[in-house]
Amino acid sequence: MQNEKLIELVAWIDEATKGLKLPGDRRARIASACFDVAIEHQAAIALLSRAKLFGSVYALLRVLFEAFVRGAWLFHCATDADLDRFQKGKLKKKFNELIEEAETKVGAKDSALSSIHGKAWSAMNSFTHTGFMQVLRRNSEEKTGPNYDPNEITLVQKLAGVLGVFTAFELAAVAGDDKLCRSVLEKHKTFLNAL
Repeated sequence: MQNEKLIELVAWIDEATKGLKLPGDRRARIASACFDVAIEHQAAIALLSRAKLFGSVYALLRVLFEAFVRGAWLFHCATDADLDRFQKGKLKKKFNELIEEAETKVGAKDSALSSIHGKAWSAMNSFTHTGFMQVLRRNSEEKTGPNYDPNEITLVQKLAGVLGVFTAFELAAVAGDDKLCRSVLEKHKTFLNAL
């Protein structure tokens, strides 16, 4: 049931952001590309969930989170020199620095991003890099294979939904589309209330 809500959300985000008029400057293009990747990861999580490929679902959650945070930081915080370094693959900022700077810039210090990072970052790393948390969910007393807790799967799908909504909001902000920003916030409430 939860995954169907995520699939509906993915379809809504796709439709709402399709044909969005984005500025052509370098900052907007780079940030928007990060957001586009994040939305694709969210869609992949929904599709992989439908196929019950939960190891990949869990692994992609970190990648979705990183794409969103990186895009938000590049759009709101990066200097022109930072954009140059990013384009050359030489941006040397720790992930928690990106979060802190983005939150500070938009006036949301210690927001949901810090909370997600603080509570789930170690687990996300373990799942993405096939650490013990991922391996543990591939074993039971009877077999080696997927053994993911349904409540945990629901939590991962919910987080993927929330991160996708955050991403759609940022895309709308890059486009300067206040009406879409309001629609995304309403969709966020609807999604959370449906869970």
